[in-house]
Amino acid sequence: MIKVQAQSNGSLLVLLDEPLDMRVNFGSPQRELLLLNARGQRLASVAASTSSRFLLDFAIHPSDDVSVLYSSASEYSLERFNAEGQSIGESALSDSQIDEDPPINHGTPSAAVESLTRDAGRVAAFGEQLLVATRTGRHSVIAQRFGFFNAGAGAAFHAEWRTLVVPPFSMAAIGLQGGSYDTFSAVQAQAMLQLAVDRAGTIYVAVQHPRLAEANLIKAHAKVFGETLVGDPDALDLYVTRIAPSGTRIGTTVVGTAEDDQLFGLRGGQDSALVIGRKEYWNEHGTGFDALVARLSGKTGALEVRELDVERSDLAFDAVELTDGSWLVTGASGWQQNPSGASVSEESQAFLSRVSESGALSPILLPSGPRHNEGRTLLPLGLGRWLVGGMTDGPGTHSGDADASLVRAAGFLHELRLDPESDTD
Repeated sequence: MIKVQAQSNGSLLVLLDEPLDMRVNFGSPQRELLLLNARGQRLASVAASTSSRFLLDFAIHPSDDVSVLYSSASEYSLERFNAEGQSIGESALSDSQIDEDPPINHGTPSAAVESLTRDAGRVAAFGEQLLVATRTGRHSVIAQRFGFFNAGAGAAFHAEWRTLVVPPFSMAAIGLQGGSYDTFSAVQAQAMLQLAVDRAGTIYVAVQHPRLAEANLIKAHAKVFGETLVGDPDALDLYVTRIAPSGTRIGTTVVGTAEDDQLFGLRGGQDSALVIGRKEYWNEHGTGFDALVARLSGKTGALEVRELDVERSDLAFDAVELTDGSWLVTGASGWQQNPSGASVSEESQAFLSRVSESGALSPILLPSGPRHNEGRTLLPLGLGRWLVGGMTDGPGTHSGDADASLVRAAGFLHELRLDPESDTD
């Protein structure tokens, strides 16, 4: 379970992500979107991935309509559902400008979809309109804003604007020398992206620097946008671009530390966004990872970074800023990684913690099952009530090497109550 949002009547939309044997289905997410009532009972399955079309993300609009983003080998597409889960319109996302983005491509026409993974797009509601961020076959990142016009059989999405977020640049594929499961989707993460919008209307698109790109992303920003992006010497940082509601590109901020930083989440707040992931203090035991959360101001671009050392290695997937200035963070802890590679242990616990402005942690107990456990998503319900979703009894990198049936997991959705001051800002 990687995402949960609520409709106005208390019904929930839950995105399930099936663990996949990377030797067979690497880069082809198999997801299902479930509509549940307020008691957690299943009402409908809104959409599901197939062998050729992959469900990536969804967003709920104020009307309770739902927009869904898909990818295939050749295109991205959008579909709109009403509050009951009935389809009311679908549009393919054609983009004739990909090869016209600087530097202009004079060669073979480029694909609309990133080739290193099909999981390279995200959506966010902007009122009844929709924000979409995708990565193309040139490895560039595009943000678009769509309106939806419901005229019966002619219902369709219509592009309001298009903005180049990351220019085209060279990116090499990476992989594991062995293993059956891409734990945390860490191998794919270099080609994935994150999208969020704050309540003031500022839009954020975040990426991490590819592993073998020799600062190509930084060079592309300098050449195309005239931006000087300064980070650690290896350029292994996170990069967040702010965009105005009109589509005007505000600029890119380097979010990172002197260590290797990786991106796993992005959450909009009142007038800022939380950038979420992990960093590595290398040690010979592979337990030097800490969760990383940074607050980026939408107005000024000011940055505040907090690190979380929960237990052994840690990684954050979601975070929310609270009214008292603390941050509520969920993720995975208690695991270890091959210090010379990317293999992650089967052992892992889901964690939830409040992080004060000083960085002090206040752990909150989550249920944890056997094998690998992760907290993936947070949903505030008001009056101190929260939902935490995630995975339990999942695989580690090598769990299914000899028996593919062990690449499996169960999703969980856990309700808890915190003090009233724990509501969002």
